Amino acid sequence: MSKILSFLIAISSLSALFAQKQAVLVKDGKAIFNISIMENALKVDEEAALLMQASIRKMTGVELAIVRANVPPNKKTIWITSSSFFILPNGFKKHYSKDNELKLKNLQGADAFGISIQKDNILILGKSKKGTYYAVIHLLEKYLGCRMYAPNVEIIPKKTTVSLPLLCEIYKPLS
Repeated sequence: MSKILSFLIAISSLSALFAQKQAVLVKDGKAIFNISIMENALKVDEEAALLMQASIRKMTGVELAIVRANVPPNKKTIWITSSSFFILPNGFKKHYSKDNELKLKNLQGADAFGISIQKDNILILGKSKKGTYYAVIHLLEKYLGCRMYAPNVEIIPKKTTVSLPLLCEIYKPLS
């Protein structure tokens, strides 16, 4: 009996530890994050933000607000931008290091992008116009289980809580 109890406590502790290593966007049907784009954002950045917003809404029934700002808010935001407007907020420096920033700035190709997910901040940065949009699609498909086959052919899982693993990912497509 004590072995079973010890096992359950260990599993509970691991679950709690795992939960802390996530950025929670929506919890129990309530928005925790918003989406931020530049005040003078490119049209593709707006479209990427709208795609993220619509996908989360279809998934949870909750709409994340889209905020326009020239400087990203410090907490609880998904900052979507192309590298032509690149600003690295202080809150992103932990995962999105200078090394990764330089790697992304030196990437070639329209589809290149970087994603930094921290507990309180998410940065989605496209090398160019297509990269920003592809970054959002990549995030939705790889980490949230969405499938987007064509404009009106998609699979979006239903959830009450949406979270993402903490990571920093740089993607450069093969030429």
